[in-house]
Amino acid sequence: MKLIFEKPENGWLPIRFENEDFRLEFTSSKIPENPTDEFCKNLILSSQGLKTKTVFNIEPHNYIFNLDKDQKNYQFKIVFHSESIDRFGSTTIDKKVVFKKVGDFEEIVLPLYRSLKKFTTLDYKVSDWKKIESSKIEKLDKIIAKQKAIRN
Repeated sequence: MKLIFEKPENGWLPIRFENEDFRLEFTSSKIPENPTDEFCKNLILSSQGLKTKTVFNIEPHNYIFNLDKDQKNYQFKIVFHSESIDRFGSTTIDKKVVFKKVGDFEEIVLPLYRSLKKFTTLDYKVSDWKKIESSKIEKLDKIIAKQKAIRN
């Protein structure tokens, strides 16, 4: 499983996701909330066993990254979420799971963590995209190191 956050420009972040025979590419907006900041917070919460949801806004639709944990395994899902209003004012919501994988910490959390860590090393203008707070990254680093130590 491979998630790649590329260099953002003008408030847009190119994202690629690959797993065996599945590939997804999209560009996310930093509006209304910064999804990379949210994703970092959610990786922290997920590593502590909480169910999380990160919304990547592709205007007017969204991709939602869901991360959930049971006793042993994590479940990672990518859901395409679209909402449209017809000419009569009725709202239609369509949700479609486009990717789903169940696996352990090393198969699910570590690749997601590594992709976020790599993103923090990219050089880009703050006007293009807000940097993830260093305190959040440090907290995530500690949690991941602790989880790795438990498993070794």
